[in-house]
Amino acid sequence: MVVVQVLLFLVLPALVLYSAKYIKLIDYISPVLVCYLLGMAMANQPWAPVNTDVSMTSCSITVALAIPLLLFSVDIPGWLRLAKRTVLSFALCMVSVLVTSSLAFFLLRDQIADGAKISGMLVGVYTGGTPNMAAIGKALGVAPETFVQLNSADILTAAVYLPVLFAIAPKVLGKILQAFPFSEPSEGQTPTEESPKEAPGMSIKDVVKALGLALLVVAAGAGLGTLFPQGLQEALTILSITTLAVAASFHPAVRRWRGSHETGLYILLCFCVAIGSTAHWEKMQESVGVILAFVSIVMFGSALLHFTLAYFFRIDRDTAIITSTAAVFGPAFIGPVASVLKNREIVVSGIASGLVGYAFGNYLGLGLAWVLSFF
Repeated sequence: MVVVQVLLFLVLPALVLYSAKYIKLIDYISPVLVCYLLGMAMANQPWAPVNTDVSMTSCSITVALAIPLLLFSVDIPGWLRLAKRTVLSFALCMVSVLVTSSLAFFLLRDQIADGAKISGMLVGVYTGGTPNMAAIGKALGVAPETFVQLNSADILTAAVYLPVLFAIAPKVLGKILQAFPFSEPSEGQTPTEESPKEAPGMSIKDVVKALGLALLVVAAGAGLGTLFPQGLQEALTILSITTLAVAASFHPAVRRWRGSHETGLYILLCFCVAIGSTAHWEKMQESVGVILAFVSIVMFGSALLHFTLAYFFRIDRDTAIITSTAAVFGPAFIGPVASVLKNREIVVSGIASGLVGYAFGNYLGLGLAWVLSFF
């Protein structure tokens, strides 16, 4: 049964990705959510019990592998060479998330357990993405049900925020923020050959190399983690893996590996099935309303604060919107939002910001969780 369970963790994401090509609904609600639901269906069906230990071990392995695979393609030096307004705007996004996550903690800490940890996880997801939330939750020992609740609340609030970005934000912010300076070509001139979105397909050879290096990074990170006291080992292992992966990404050849990013996303979906298989309906119903309020404060509050800061720091409308998209939704949504804004020049800077967010997310999230744990 254990073998079947592991095979399901590996096969179901592949079936979801394949089906998404033909079933628009899957792509619309996101493969991530579909994989969670499939995992939850495994956990709550009455015929064959799920081995929770196998699920948790699978979660640990997939999170550890996904981090380096996603970070190998990050071009931090290239991102820093982008127009200053892009880097500044994304920095304001990170500050906004830190502030509102702290605010949500102080407002709701008496109504929910692990408030500091939840704040840290939300900083991770709204500067980087789901991999960061998963890694931070794992590092802090958060219950699987809490992670699933958080991610479900994130999907619900994102479903409200995305139409705002498409239909309302461009018009409203267009009256408040400066216009995009199309005469400055610096963002559009940033080299795109190293971006995974621009790479012409995947290379099996590159994927094998990426997996090999990812395994070395995970092994080294785990080894470094054992040097610290028991209570800090898991968190510092995650930070060690992140740091080593970021260091590897500075090598141009590593950034050019075709398929490392996509492989990381696939492994992330395997994690989603595995973590979903630990979530039981009874436990899922606890604190759902408070968690939704927590997530709403952070998502909408950080967006409002970011756009307010953009006004005072003289960030133009398109840059403010695209960096907000990169922080909240990640690289996948940059193209559609840029299309709504009718501005191709911001695509590269938006994708780069979203990828760089993966690198910052673990540090900021774990750092905030540790700070808030003293209150």
